[in-house]
Amino acid sequence: MAQKRSRTTSPSEEEAAELEQQRIYFLARHCWPVKANLAPSGRCTWGDVFKRHSGMTLHEYSEHARKLKLRTKYGIPDKLP
Repeated sequence: MAQKRSRTTSPSEEEAAELEQQRIYFLARHCWPVKANLAPSGRCTWGDVFKRHSGMTLHEYSEHARKLKLRTKYGIPDKLP
């Protein structure tokens, strides 16, 4: 008798929204220090890449993340030792 495969379930809308928010947060962390550098395509900067993916500039997102305390939410300490 064949074993049944376990099916993976899609995330709920709430989980999907949280995953998207987390993805954008870590994209911002990647893009911030290199925002003026050209992305690998050579056609735009990392700041432009972030805006295309998130719909806001890195500066706008920085303010948004600060208000929502996303740094703490995702386990990033406020001050490095």
